[in-house]
Amino acid sequence: MASIVGSKQAEQLKQDGNHYFQKNRFGAAIDAYTEAITLCPNVPIYWTNRALCHRKRKYVFLRSLFVRFDGMFVDVFAVL
Repeated sequence: MASIVGSKQAEQLKQDGNHYFQKNRFGAAIDAYTEAITLCPNVPIYWTNRALCHRKRKYVFLRSLFVRFDGMFVDVFAVL
């Protein structure tokens, strides 16, 4: 069972993670939520928030690939 001090630290880490998430700093948010999970592994919201960060980071990465490929196709058609 998590101590009161550990619970407070975990809550602060969650707030830090939320702040990073709002700034689209998903890696930093994942790190903060992971630390919170280490302190209090039985709090579901820490796990949920971290999973959402992984999903958003994957989406941003895939979207950037699409933009790059889309730009490449435009360049190819401009040459033809």
